[in-house]
Amino acid sequence: MQPILDHLSAIDAMIQTGDATDLPGLADAHSRFESVMELLSATSGVAAPLMQDMSARGRGAREKLEQLILNEAQDAAAHMSFIQQQITAMTQLLAGQTPVAAPMTDAFEAAKIAAQEEPAGVHATFPAVAHVFSEDDLPLVGEFVGEANVHLESAESELLKLEEDAGNLDSIGALFRAFHTIKGVAGFLNLNQIQTLAHAAENLLDMGREGKLKVHGAASDLVLQAIDLMKKLISAVDEAARAVQPMQPTPGVTELAASINRFADKVTKGEIVEAESSANAESAASAIIAETTELEAAADAKPKQQAADSTVKVATDRLDSLINMVGELVIANSMVTQDVAGALSQNQRLGRHIGHLGKIVRDLQDLSMSLRMVPVNAVFRKMTRLVRDVARKAGKEVDLIIAGADTELDRNVVEALADPLVHMVRNSVDHGIEPADVRVAAGKPRPGRLELRAYHKGGNINIDIIDDGRGLNRDKILAKAIQNGLVNEGDPISDAEIYKLVFAAGLSTADKVTDISGRGVGMDVVKRNIEALRGRIDIFTEKGKGSTFTIRLPLTLAVIDGLVVKVGQNKYILPITSIEQSIRPSAEQLSTVQNRGELVNMRGSLLPLVRLHQLFGVEPTTQDPTQSLVVIVQDNDRRVCLLVDELLGQEQVVIKSLGEDIGETRGISGGAVLGDGNVSLIIDVPGVVELAAM
Repeated sequence: MQPILDHLSAIDAMIQTGDATDLPGLADAHSRFESVMELLSATSGVAAPLMQDMSARGRGAREKLEQLILNEAQDAAAHMSFIQQQITAMTQLLAGQTPVAAPMTDAFEAAKIAAQEEPAGVHATFPAVAHVFSEDDLPLVGEFVGEANVHLESAESELLKLEEDAGNLDSIGALFRAFHTIKGVAGFLNLNQIQTLAHAAENLLDMGREGKLKVHGAASDLVLQAIDLMKKLISAVDEAARAVQPMQPTPGVTELAASINRFADKVTKGEIVEAESSANAESAASAIIAETTELEAAADAKPKQQAADSTVKVATDRLDSLINMVGELVIANSMVTQDVAGALSQNQRLGRHIGHLGKIVRDLQDLSMSLRMVPVNAVFRKMTRLVRDVARKAGKEVDLIIAGADTELDRNVVEALADPLVHMVRNSVDHGIEPADVRVAAGKPRPGRLELRAYHKGGNINIDIIDDGRGLNRDKILAKAIQNGLVNEGDPISDAEIYKLVFAAGLSTADKVTDISGRGVGMDVVKRNIEALRGRIDIFTEKGKGSTFTIRLPLTLAVIDGLVVKVGQNKYILPITSIEQSIRPSAEQLSTVQNRGELVNMRGSLLPLVRLHQLFGVEPTTQDPTQSLVVIVQDNDRRVCLLVDELLGQEQVVIKSLGEDIGETRGISGGAVLGDGNVSLIIDVPGVVELAAM
């Protein structure tokens, strides 16, 4: 018992010598109360009534201390006196004496007694005034926003785990600590709305820690709503601090905090019944689905705490500037190397130094690029919440399986990937997976299965969205496309081309429009966003068995290894990962087929021949393929032959945008500065393959 007495003695000394404005002292006292509660829960061999009385007094005193920290007490002196009374009573109980202060059976009863002194309490409403940050607050605000977002992401992940195991005390504890930490820092910054909402959620979760409440159903929905609203509050803090403007109050905070407190009161009184919980859960789900698409992909934030000496936070704009400068260094190194190439054979010392410099630059480039790589886990984790909410809204049962969440991708790609994934996952749940009764009638498991899978393939990252639903309806898609004028009735069109029509603007096969989907808006945006990342989407579907949407993305948007080819006087860059081989074709390998253009016979396979000089409008050295070279490139299962004049060698290049004035060009994905200082265009192999198929 001595450790408990030591903590109580230290708290008592602080209360007697300190005051209600000594936030560091109050925070230390609160930390000691946490230790006392943990020691009490771990103590054995003590009579149950004594332990219950000790715990109740500890909770009551801790709650009053929290109200002092949050500046919620109307009468600070009364609160300090109340805390000191409970410390004295707990010390007397440990000594086997009868306390002078009346016994308290529950922390909520303590709150009611103290509420006579502080009628506002945690249910106080907020005046409609803006919060103004001082200049001294701004550095702390930036740190608070980053840490709070990490805690909220972690809290959401832990809460979704509780739906599988409502009694997981580790997850409940992690949730509690997340809200508790946010509340504490918000108190120092006088962010009253954040304090109150976090305090309400923390109280509810504390009941879960003590075994009074299972955090699932309606309780889970209330905490999820608190997380959603907390994200809005944190975003508002960030925007106000960045703009150095007053932060306006966010509506709905008082109401949600009051709802959480009422729910906690009902649990305490034993008034919560299963039917009511189900109704509350359905109401909560309806309220939060509309907010799901607004969640940002915090791809570079990791939910686990890391040692302070092993990580350093760096602003993303500084990181991007560093990577851009390293890219310029690579270009400058290539120029210098090419300029002195003639002198290297005569000066071995210069050759060694240039080679050593080149190695350092390459290593520096690899290291800088690795700084941009982050796991897709952050985006995938958000899909867990989305599937849960959309399935509940649609009245379906869906199990989400995630694989390859540790696969790393360029941070900019991950950030841009979040919105397309939201649309595709929502469509899979709403359109693809059938209701439970329909699945059972079809001989399928009652819950639908949706899998998100990320993996490396051919120098790219593939992300599969796989469902075991009804599959795409070929005839329905075709009929809708004809109705919308996308294709003409009777036109020869393959199944693959029909399925790709789901990405056409305004095309939807939904029988009715819902607040989830059905307006034909979204999938066209998905395709456009993925192509902007130099990626593509492929579809495989089987009626009655499900669909697979595969997103193929480059590992990075900054650097590629390329083969430099020459066509006429121009140089182009082909990504190495897309090249199969290069040959000089013989006359016997060349043929022309009506309506299919020129073909090259490669080991029995007829591949389309694409003359790059025709595609880009340049004058070639020769138009005779037998006097030129053919580079065979592939995109997934499709292959084409690109006719070029000359191969100049392999080079790692920094990708540069062509700029908004030029815009998107079919068959070109960007530009790069070569070692000779000239700009070359980077060929978009998927785009060229598409052109060859037209």
